[in-house]
Amino acid sequence: MTRHLTAKPESSYKAPTITLKGPRGQTLSIQVQFDDRIRLVSSIFLLTKFVNENSGFKPHPLKVRTIEYLEPHRDHPCAVASREIAETYWMVDFYEYAILLDRTFAIRGDAVATEHGKGRVRYFKERGYSDLLQRFYKDTEIILLWNRTDDLWREVQRDCHACLQANCFEDFLGLFFGESPYQMMFVLNPLDPPTFGFGLNDGMTAYCTFGPPTVPP
Repeated sequence: MTRHLTAKPESSYKAPTITLKGPRGQTLSIQVQFDDRIRLVSSIFLLTKFVNENSGFKPHPLKVRTIEYLEPHRDHPCAVASREIAETYWMVDFYEYAILLDRTFAIRGDAVATEHGKGRVRYFKERGYSDLLQRFYKDTEIILLWNRTDDLWREVQRDCHACLQANCFEDFLGLFFGESPYQMMFVLNPLDPPTFGFGLNDGMTAYCTFGPPTVPP
């Protein structure tokens, strides 16, 4: 019997848009949102050596739940391939590839890698990493976990939105940008190590993905 699993789509999360005024009067609009491509890849990281990064801090509850859920899948072909790739490439390289995928984890027809990232993207393609991600998503039924932890993900979104509004983020961005030519997306990622943040760009959207707050053990 075939099971049809339905995740709560990213669009079901009301993505707040923060409109900020920079010091030069420019408007900066930032969406605070989930991204299942990044959420899936960061989940796989928990089956690689990356799980030990910044291990001195207390892990976010979502990270703990995800590690427990995925432990039986440690030998999945995608996890094995990810550990091999992680010996050569860093977390940001995985993410730069992930944002070139569509919402089914297949390479988008309009995907454009940054100039310095083209070689890495070619390597991931040669490894068939998109197919491995699709298989991992299906075999682990990870959407069941995402649905069970929906309240925690929404809480992270609310906290992130409040933090951005309260900390004069526009003053920092205003030092570098006039009117931004990109859609700006702040991607919630409590599965990443604390203090780790990555800036990504697919030619249309500028992403900032950041780990959870640092909490001593």
